[in-house]
Order: sequence, then C-alpha cells, then structure tokens
Amino acid sequence: MSDYVVVKYSDGKEETVKQALKDNHISISDLDRFNIKYIKTTTEKDIRRYDEIKESVSIAMDEFLNSTFIYRDDRNCNGFINGNITSDTLIKNGYLNSGAMLDTDNKSYCKAIAKEYINFLDNSKDVCEMKYEIYISCKKYKTPGFDELEYRSFSNYKHESISY
Repeated sequence: MSDYVVVKYSDGKEETVKQALKDNHISISDLDRFNIKYIKTTTEKDIRRYDEIKESVSIAMDEFLNSTFIYRDDRNCNGFINGNITSDTLIKNGYLNSGAMLDTDNKSYCKAIAKEYINFLDNSKDVCEMKYEIYISCKKYKTPGFDELEYRSFSNYKHESISY
C-alpha cells in the first residue's frame, strides 16, 4: 500500500491506509465494501500453505486411487473415461481431513479438483497407471486451470467401489 493513500475518519483523524491496515483500524473487507481497488500479493508464507494444501490433496488422491483403481489391466486401461475428483468428494469419502483445506486466513476453506487421466506404461494399451493434476481455488489464490463450474458439477459425487 502506498504511503500517499490516506484514510479520513469521521472524527477528523487521518492515517495512511498502510498504517490503518497494520494497526487493524481498517480491513481488506472495508476496502472491498467501499469498492476501493488494490493489488493483492501472495506472500511466501501463503505460497507454502497452498503447496501444503496441494500435497494433502495429492496424498488423499494416492490413497483414493490405491483403494479404487485396483486392476491396472486392459479392463480399466481401455474403458476409463478421464474423470475429476474434488476435495469435497475426498472429504466425504474419508480420504481427506477438511482441516487440510483451511485457507491462509484460518477461516475459509480452499477447494481442489484433481483431473484424472490414464498413463499407459511401456507403450502398452493393456498396462496403465492413473495420473492426475491438482488445481486449487482459495480466497486470494487460484491455480490456472481451476474451473468453478466443473468443481461444482463433480463435488456431490459419492464414490462407490467396484470389484470384479
């Protein structure tokens, strides 16, 4: 925040926006409410937290795939249609703790979607592994490729294990 942007209070006092934010006299939500534009920056601490969230989703996805994608032969390799698994689905099915999705403000929760695809091994059409890419959306951060509509369309999915 600039040292030249000033907050004028109803009692006549003035201070810079930078100082007012630092002293908690105003908040970002105050700026939003009065439609005051500002540039959001992501701190290193925030980036570490977002990396932790992605890692938690990755661990949950590995557990999910290990328990559901049992056969890695032509039955699943050739019949699989790329799918998406959301953080809601992982939480509802017990693979992910909701606390792992807590945003940097410690109040709101991030959302994640893992886009699944098949990777064929050894140039074979009969032996494969499941792969995924993780995309997250948080209050102040969103990875490129996160699609809110896509997330909502998959977030109510209840997984049922299929055994042969």
